Amino acid sequence: VDLMNDGSKEKDFTAEIIEDDSKNYHAWAHRQWSLLRFNLWNGELDYTDELIQEDLRNNSAWNQRWYVVQNTEQNSDGSLPNEVRKREIRYAQTFLNIAPHNESPYNYIIGLMRNQKYADLPFIREHAEGLYNQKNDDGVESYKSCPPLLGLLVIIYEQEDELKDKAIQLCNDLAEKHDRIRSKYWKYKKRQILTS
Repeated sequence: VDLMNDGSKEKDFTAEIIEDDSKNYHAWAHRQWSLLRFNLWNGELDYTDELIQEDLRNNSAWNQRWYVVQNTEQNSDGSLPNEVRKREIRYAQTFLNIAPHNESPYNYIIGLMRNQKYADLPFIREHAEGLYNQKNDDGVESYKSCPPLLGLLVIIYEQEDELKDKAIQLCNDLAEKHDRIRSKYWKYKKRQILTS
């Protein structure tokens, strides 16, 4: 393929493999190489949307979406335009509304916000707090123990001095109750917040 300088069949080829095994690392790696090598970006964002619509927990499809956005929509300095960032965050939030315990959209949002201030996009905090305070049909708060949601709130709160106490409390809750498997991480995160 590389020697012939013809990648025209690679998207169809990898799509067949991904259809059989949507988390096949080798197929995704080859697809990414093909997109970059032969400039086959056209339609790829729509392709990731189709896969996410089929299985919103398909982390490989979320990763591919990240790869496409990072390679096709960056400014010349490597940053994402704010309108792209907003669009993609809202996209992820639509899937959080469907499955608030799904870690993939949270990770996608966190990646999009790397080196950014959450206070600049207050709709992220509003959405996260809305999920946190949401009640089910019985009036029970449904997502106050959701580790990915709480983790996002920790990141949001730690950036603002007046909210750091909330971030510390969430670290305690995660370490002691909701995400004990990663308790050492949450204790470490708490120490970081206390010393920042």
